[in-house]
Amino acid sequence: MAVQPLEFVWTHEPPFVRHPSPEVLDEFFNWLREQGVAKRSIPIPDHETGQWILFIYQLVDRAALEAWIPSDSGE
Repeated sequence: MAVQPLEFVWTHEPPFVRHPSPEVLDEFFNWLREQGVAKRSIPIPDHETGQWILFIYQLVDRAALEAWIPSDSGE
C-alpha cells in the first residue's frame, strides 16, 4: 500500500511539512539530519488538523525535500 506523500507549506514562516502519520514524519526528520538540515523541529501534533507537522528553520533545497518518498514501513 502506498504511503501518502508529505504536504509542504512553503508560504508559512517558518515553512513546515504536514502528514497524518508521526512515524512518517520521524522518518523524514531522520532523513533531514542525514542531509545536513540541522535546524528543524521534532514532529509535533497539529491541533488544527489532527495531523503532524515539522518546522524547517533553515534554507533548504525544496526540490530535494519534495522528492523524498516515505518507505512503506512508515505506517
